[in-house]
Amino acid sequence: MTTAAPKVQIFCITYKHESFIGQALESFVRQKTTFPFEVVIADDASPDGTADIIRDYQRRYPEIIKPIFRTENMGVDRNSRETANILTAEYVALCEGDDYWTCDDKLQKQVEALEARPDCAVCFHPVLLKWEDGSREDSIFPEPAYRFNKAELTLEDLLVHNFIQTNSVMYRWRFRDGSYSRVFPKDILPGDWFLHLLHAEKGKILFLDECMSVYRKHPGGLWEGCGVTDEWFSRCGVKHLRFFRSVKAHFGPVKTLNFLQISEFAFRIAEYAKRRNRNDVLRQLRAESRLYYYGAKSYPLIVLTRRIIKMKIWELLKNYLCPPVLWRAARNFKMHWREMVKDFSPPVLWRTAQKAKTALEAKLLSDPNLYSTMEGGLLRIRITHKCNARCRYCGIRFYSKELQKMSMKREVLYEYCLPLYEQIKILLLTGGDPLASEESFPFCSFISGNYPQITLLLETNGLGFTEKWQRMAAENLMKVHISLNASNEEVYCQGCWAGEQGRNAWQGISKNIRDYMSLLREKGLDMFAPDVSMVINQDTAADVRAFVKYALAEGLHHCGFYFDYTESNMSNDYFGQPETSRRALNELLKIERVLAGKFQVFFRLWIPLKELKMMQPEVEAIPLAELNNEYADILEMAKGRSMEAEYEARRAIRKSRGKKEISFEEDWLPALRQTRIGGKITCASPFHLLDIYPDGRFECCSWITPRFTVECGAVDWEREYNSLAMKRLRRDMLNNRYTLCMVCCPLNPNHK
Repeated sequence: MTTAAPKVQIFCITYKHESFIGQALESFVRQKTTFPFEVVIADDASPDGTADIIRDYQRRYPEIIKPIFRTENMGVDRNSRETANILTAEYVALCEGDDYWTCDDKLQKQVEALEARPDCAVCFHPVLLKWEDGSREDSIFPEPAYRFNKAELTLEDLLVHNFIQTNSVMYRWRFRDGSYSRVFPKDILPGDWFLHLLHAEKGKILFLDECMSVYRKHPGGLWEGCGVTDEWFSRCGVKHLRFFRSVKAHFGPVKTLNFLQISEFAFRIAEYAKRRNRNDVLRQLRAESRLYYYGAKSYPLIVLTRRIIKMKIWELLKNYLCPPVLWRAARNFKMHWREMVKDFSPPVLWRTAQKAKTALEAKLLSDPNLYSTMEGGLLRIRITHKCNARCRYCGIRFYSKELQKMSMKREVLYEYCLPLYEQIKILLLTGGDPLASEESFPFCSFISGNYPQITLLLETNGLGFTEKWQRMAAENLMKVHISLNASNEEVYCQGCWAGEQGRNAWQGISKNIRDYMSLLREKGLDMFAPDVSMVINQDTAADVRAFVKYALAEGLHHCGFYFDYTESNMSNDYFGQPETSRRALNELLKIERVLAGKFQVFFRLWIPLKELKMMQPEVEAIPLAELNNEYADILEMAKGRSMEAEYEARRAIRKSRGKKEISFEEDWLPALRQTRIGGKITCASPFHLLDIYPDGRFECCSWITPRFTVECGAVDWEREYNSLAMKRLRRDMLNNRYTLCMVCCPLNPNHK
């Protein structure tokens, strides 16, 4: 039994954790260290068997387990405060009673890291988020982009958002003098974030890239329903508002927590209180801060005023009395526009708004430039969310398990969409992975047999693109897009799908590509070669040149590149992973110039705006002869290739087979093109594109609203496609108001 003072204390609070506390304590006592440590665990008078399990571990490990048993329930705040006040070790690690650690050397590794870096006050690592109810797949937190792709962070980074999970952190404990209660605000949530911030005041934040703990997500968790359910607002709403105020009071003005943002949260608390007739919550809100109480009451008006202030004079005159402006603001804050007008405007304005609304709707509905059909358009059918690959950056893994298994109903494919098949010229089948759906093959056979004038475009990861699909694709002149993601299996495993499964996947996909190209050459249809794409992240960025060479060597149609959105927020000005992403973008801009007119290299989607504006002039200033010399190997491989000649060859064959004519632009980028409407050039999506999902939702582009739902029975597509909401969207785009669009879309005028 050790008598030395502990170098590390594990700070653990628990309440009603009978099902979990044993696993947590076991992970504590199994720690292998060269120094003494102890577990200070405070049970808040749990009514279940939590205390009995703690007593059993105390009996077995008396030198490690130091329990505190409350005789009455104190609540999270008081229990934490009184426990934190007695901690005196040099280092303190946190873990709540329903979580646990998975690495027996966790404490040793974190202490060694902090000992080696006396300038650091906080050390943390990734954790596994485990959904106890199985509603979602387990995932790692934080992802690299969420921690700004840094291994060393600062207080300023942590003020943006909390990227430190509680059971991963170790502090160089700053409250050894018992000053915790004097410094730490009372009754705030999340308390752990504020504790991280207080320690980040004293030094840098060190990240260890090794997952060493599990954070459980379960119905009994404190943050279950955060910011959504009434139950959460009842438990935590005012305490969370108090956290914002405490941050502002302690750390001064914070750019990420301004008056408007805090007022928005206060407004949501007030809305909850009104829904549930909780006058006590309103009184708490008012007592907490009169400033934010009145900020909450006026929040919708503040937002509307800010919007009006930003308008140009002619927009103000045209739109200020227009109910849709009020309606859009009201919709955001769950208020009907009439309620907004009634609460914040005199009756005369309401009557004027009614007249303006009627007049504007009549004008929109009668404008011939805003009427459209799907004649000659593109129909994108997302036939399933299922996928047989496990790419690390795939957004579908964030869906619920139920949604991940969802496929489109047969009646949507074979009944509701029949009127559209007569009009469209391109049908894009995608997912998930469409080949993971058993209905995909018979559906494509149905379209090919009954609507041979349609060009089918298949988007797949290539795993299921086996012989029967290859023969159907060749016989029907399909456009095929394959997400290959790397030029070789090593890079594929590093940047896309790790392990033996990933290695086998790349080998299978590349074999399917080779087999399909052999079949096309055998039939004299090699001009209908598939195209391939790659997601660029920190592990694949160096593979850009090799990937282009792979596409050229295989004789493929073209290749596309997309920067990993899990590493960079594409709505931001700059990459989240600039070191690797900028090198890749620079190389792509150079290759684009070298292969112009010969071979399509597409990458101008999902790029932060300022990165492209900054780098493109630099590349354009390089003499073309110098670039041709630098990329002589690629230029040699593209010798004899011509995008125009290849398009004309495909056009002639399609015409001979009775296919509707596809323009040059549609042939290369069918879902991302412009059109001419009333003498103006604009995005084609709201005029000639429909996107249908497995749940029946449909829209004109996945990046913009409005969205609709196929309820049942036949759909009046002409009416739905020319609804007031769709016509408003078309009007805005014709007037270069792309306010609902992603700024990183190359068709958005703000991108140019």
